[in-house]
Amino acid sequence: MRGADAGRPDAALARRLRRLTAAVVLVALAFAVATAAPAAAAPVPATAPASGSGGAPQGFGKRLLADLLALVTKPAHMDAHDWTSLGLGTLAVAGSATLDPRVRTWAQDHRSASSDKLATSIRPLGQWGAFAVLGATWLAGKAWSKPSLTSTAEDGLEAAILAAGVVTPVLKEVVGRQRPSYGAGHATFKPFAGGSSFPSGDATLAFSVASAFAAHASSFWVKGTAWGLAGLVGWERVHLDRHWASDVVAGALIGGAVGDWVVRRHESGGTTSAWAVVPSLGPGAVGVEVARSW
Repeated sequence: MRGADAGRPDAALARRLRRLTAAVVLVALAFAVATAAPAAAAPVPATAPASGSGGAPQGFGKRLLADLLALVTKPAHMDAHDWTSLGLGTLAVAGSATLDPRVRTWAQDHRSASSDKLATSIRPLGQWGAFAVLGATWLAGKAWSKPSLTSTAEDGLEAAILAAGVVTPVLKEVVGRQRPSYGAGHATFKPFAGGSSFPSGDATLAFSVASAFAAHASSFWVKGTAWGLAGLVGWERVHLDRHWASDVVAGALIGGAVGDWVVRRHESGGTTSAWAVVPSLGPGAVGVEVARSW
């Protein structure tokens, strides 16, 4: 097993990355505000179709703001069905949390130079690589006049912003869970003290993009590839001792739920079923609750 202090030198870098993420989100929201405002000099004709998925930047900005508001206000409108779904989501994370020490021990005992190299090569898929895939997909859609591809890329980008740029960073600060490499134990939580293990940001990003691709795709192979690559990102985070297994499960739930919600909401004109993602805290335990209302 690797040394307990292996992750400490990354603490300052992690804080800088969180600040950078916050800055990127603020810039994206500022862009959304700017593009959502109608241009006074160029009014849109009354007969012009409303832009949906794959629309112009103005449509993207409006959708992003509307979806952000819908997402953050959803917890205030929970019903019995929502609470049932929340309980199931909590059980999934809590159940995986009971296995955190065993999973970590097994993963670290089976590390090797070759497996570390493989995991390191996979990591970009949970970071800049995800945005590269989205950008390439969007450009391909424009180049070959495939609106379905541009819609997939735009929905994936919005899902990434909402899930990995808003929901997960907030939960990281509120929960304050220590990373496994710190050696503090899987039940160590220090809210607002810099802990950034729960949920996994890389897993959130990978699964939000994968969910958008899977929701748009009709091909089994596209769906399988999307989910498979996201799963590899989750494996990589545990293998490199950067996250507990339950961190990855929570990130996958958040990313998958938000990605699917974004696509379905756009397909139905903003009136589809809604997902709610809220933290669940208790004595010596932590979880994330994901609910869907119809």
